[in-house]
Amino acid sequence: MRLVILLPAALLLTPVANLVGQGSIPAIGARIRIHHGWEQRITDDGRTLYQPLPISTALVSVGTLRAVSGDTFMLAAVGTSDVLRIPFAAVSRFEVSQGRRAHSTRGALIGLLVGAAVGAGVGLATYAPCQPKELFSCWLAPTTAGQAAVLSAAFGGVSGLLIGAVVGTVGVEGWHTMPLPGTERN
Repeated sequence: MRLVILLPAALLLTPVANLVGQGSIPAIGARIRIHHGWEQRITDDGRTLYQPLPISTALVSVGTLRAVSGDTFMLAAVGTSDVLRIPFAAVSRFEVSQGRRAHSTRGALIGLLVGAAVGAGVGLATYAPCQPKELFSCWLAPTTAGQAAVLSAAFGGVSGLLIGAVVGTVGVEGWHTMPLPGTERN
C-alpha cells in the first residue's frame, strides 16, 4: 500500500528534485534565458574579448545550456551556431523554460466576449428597417434594433470564439526564475 502512495509522489517530485539537487544550475541541454550586461566580441585577429556593457544596457540571451565552466555559462544561442560565454558576475536574472503552453480555452472565451460585444454594437449602429420589395424579402430581417443587435452579437460571438481558439493555440513559453549561481540560501 505504501508503494502505491509513494510511487506517484516520487514521480511528481522528481522534476523539482532535479532542480534542487543541482542548486541553481539546470541540466545541460535545458533551454534558458539569461539577462546580462556582458558582450562577447571577436577581434580582427580572431581573439574573443568579453566586455561589460554600460549599466543602462541589458542583453537577453536565449538558448540551450551547453556547459558551466567555473563561473561562466556556455550557451548555444538560438539562431546561431556560436556558443556564448557569459560570466555569472554579469548575470542579472537567470530563467529556465517551463515549456510552451497553449491558451486556446482562454482565447476562445475572450474572442466570444469581444466578438459578441462588437457584433452587438455593429448591429445597433447599422440597423435600418427593412423595406419590402418582394413577397418574402423581409422574412428573416430583424424588425427592431434590439433584434439586429442580438443577431449580430451571435454572429460576432461565434466568429470571435473560433478566431480566439485558433490564436490561443499558438502558445506562450513559460519561464521560471532561478537564483543566480553562488547566491543560494542555506
